[in-house]
Order: sequence, then C-alpha cells, then structure tokens
Amino acid sequence: MAKIKPIRMWAFYGAGPVNGFGGAYQVGEKEGEIRSNGRIGQTFVGSTKAMMDFESNYFSALRSMYRFSIDRNLLTIGFGDGSKEMVFALIDLPQNQLFSVQPEGSNMQEVPK
Repeated sequence: MAKIKPIRMWAFYGAGPVNGFGGAYQVGEKEGEIRSNGRIGQTFVGSTKAMMDFESNYFSALRSMYRFSIDRNLLTIGFGDGSKEMVFALIDLPQNQLFSVQPEGSNMQEVPK
C-alpha cells in the first residue's frame, strides 16, 4: 500500500476594504508554490458597487493564488493565469501611532490624536 503524504493546511485572515475574510492554503513541494483550498469565508457588509467589485476581485485572486516569494519586507503572490500578482509590504509602525495616506499621493502623515 502506498504511503499518503500528509497535507498541512495553514490559515490566512484579514480585512478587505469592506469585509473581514479568512481561508486556508498550503505550501507546495516546489519552492514558491502555494495553493488556496478555493474557499474564502467572509462577512457580508454592504458598500458601494465599486468597493464590492474591488473586494470580489481581491477574494477571487486569493482563491487562485499559485506562487509566492518573499524579499525583505515584501510578499508577492502570483494568481490567475500567471500574468498577475499582488504585493504586500510589512510596515513596522511605532506602537499607538496612526497614519493616513493622502488621496493625492503616497506621502504618509501622522493623524493628530
């Protein structure tokens, strides 16, 4: 009888622009390979059509992720047909500091308390 290799699933969770979400993934045997189990649970808070469309596309991308790489503080996830990717940056902010991004640019400014 052939041995069955155990599959280890990991959880991910977060917050989209409107709803919270969570799901499961596994890291493949090949370096940089990652797979979602294809299901994402989410809360069902409504918003504008544009925000809901954005969030739907984001969740769809997470369901179809197939590769990842980590370089310093950047996590890149490839998804879809292989021509698209998402990049996440880990930012170490001082404790109890709030920041906002101005719509006109990417300069960060401290929000007054």
